[in-house]
Amino acid sequence: MATSWESEKADRGTPCVPPASEADALPTRVKLQATLGAERFVSPIAVVGLVVCVIGLKLGPGRKALGVVSEETSLLIGFGIGGGILLCAALLWILIDNYYVLDRSSRRVFLHKGFRFVGSEAPFLEADDIIAVGLDCAATRRKGRQNGWSYTPVLLTRESGAIQLASLRTNMECDKLLDYNRRTRLWAAALQCYWVQCPTKQAFGVKDYFGKFEPDPSQHPAAS
Repeated sequence: MATSWESEKADRGTPCVPPASEADALPTRVKLQATLGAERFVSPIAVVGLVVCVIGLKLGPGRKALGVVSEETSLLIGFGIGGGILLCAALLWILIDNYYVLDRSSRRVFLHKGFRFVGSEAPFLEADDIIAVGLDCAATRRKGRQNGWSYTPVLLTRESGAIQLASLRTNMECDKLLDYNRRTRLWAAALQCYWVQCPTKQAFGVKDYFGKFEPDPSQHPAAS
C-alpha cells in the first residue's frame, strides 16, 4: 500500500518537513553508518597490499629480484609483505567502527568513535544545526560502462556543509531507491528538518538542489 508521499505527484521535487509522527517507525536510536577516522585508510592500505603482491608475482618467475634473491624467495617476500599489509587492512575494517547516532528523543546526532564493541559518544549536531536530509546520486561504472547508481545519504548543515554517510548501491533499474528515499524521509521526520527526495535514474546533489529552493519559514518547526 502506497503512503501519501509515494502517491503525491505534484510535489515530488519540492523539499518538505515530514510530520514528526512518521518517525515513530524508527527505533529510539538510529545508527548512521559512515566512514570516519582510521576507517578512511582501509581501502588505500588494501590497495597497497595488492600492489605489493602483484609486484612480488611479477618479479619472481624467470628472474632474481634485484639480482639478489631467487625467484622463490622473491615470491615469498612479495606475498609475505603484501599479505601482512592486507591483514592490517582487514584488522582495521573488523575492529574499528566509527559512526553517527541519531537520537530521536533529543533530536541530536552523536558521534561514536572507537572499536566495534567498545567506544565513546559525544554530541555532534543539534537539531537546529541540520537543514535538510537527502540522497546524493552518481552513476557507477565498470570498464567504461555504467552498471548502476551510487546513493550517498547526506546531512545538510548550517555550519559544516554537507556531511556524507556511507554510500549505498543499486542496479540500473534503481530498484532500491524507494527504500533509500523512505529511510532519509524518516530521518528528516525525526530531526524535523527538510527532506529532499532523490529522483530516479539521474545524477543528483542535495546541496546544489536545496540551494535553489526557497524554504518557507512557516513550515520549519524552528521558526515556530
